[in-house]
This record gives sequence, C-alpha cells and structure tokens, in this order.
Amino acid sequence: MSSEEMVYDMSGARLALTLCITKGREGAEPDTAALERMYRALRFESTVKRDPPAQVPSHLPNPVDQKDTGEMLRTEQVLTTMFQELPKIPTFTDTLHVYSTVEDKGYITYRNVKEGSCFIQTLVDVFITGKSNILDLLTEVTRWMAEAELVWEGQVRKVNPEIYSTLRKQLYLQ
Repeated sequence: MSSEEMVYDMSGARLALTLCITKGREGAEPDTAALERMYRALRFESTVKRDPPAQVPSHLPNPVDQKDTGEMLRTEQVLTTMFQELPKIPTFTDTLHVYSTVEDKGYITYRNVKEGSCFIQTLVDVFITGKSNILDLLTEVTRWMAEAELVWEGQVRKVNPEIYSTLRKQLYLQ
C-alpha cells in the first residue's frame, strides 16, 4: 500500500457534532466553548446540541426537531442510533472511542466549575497545537493527564482517558 492509502482522506466536509449535557453539570459550558474553539482551529463546521432528548430521530442530521422527553441521551444510544443509519457492515472498523476516564471501573471525571474538565481542556490544547496523527495526539493527552496533579476535595487525584480504536489508517486533523 502506498503512503497515501495509509492515511484517511480529510479533504471533504469536516463536520463535528457535540452533544453536551449541561443540566446539573456545572463546568460543562467551558468545555463546550473549548471544543468549539478547537473545531474552528481545525477547520471543522461544528454543531452543538445542549441537553439533547433521550430519543434521537431517524433523520440524525437535525435532532432539534425531536420533542424533548425530559430524559438525557446516553452515549450508547447516540452511537447505536447513528450506526443504525449507516449501511450494514460486518465489523465496526474505522471507529475511535475516547472516554475521559476508565469507564467500566467506576472512576469519575473531575470538572472544575469555572475552567471545565481537565480531560477536555487537555485534549483541546494538544489537538490545537499538535501536528501528529490522532492516536499519537491521544497518547500525548494521556501522558499530560498522567503527569497532572489534580486536587479534588483536598486530595491529589489521577485520571487517565481510555481509548478504543479500530482505525485502519492514520488520521490527521491538521
């Protein structure tokens, strides 16, 4: 395979969708603003949906039309609905899932109510300044987070992101 075939083509539309739950989550707004700044810097057209309803309509591009059920979306619901809209494929390749902390171990993400979460702020800083492929950038985010000393309720805490990738090629955002 040539080197061009080993890199995802990012010359088409660069779209980003942020689903942000803000109800009862102080500090979510600084994270949303940071993500929007990152998308602009990376030349993405960004759409932000705050407090999306639990049911995502079948016409995913415009979830605003959905009646608010009062329930909040879970990541699994969004991904499941999105995959239902895609042509059926035998395996889930070309996906990247990044969690702010180790999800199945009961760890939590720490968020400063004025500055946002350490994970999102670090991710934005690394992605805006970094020129490497996305997996190398995420490794850098993990390194920064591992070296950071987060103080919460008077105690030093450590938080590391969790990354699952089935990418078959290198992905460059810049």
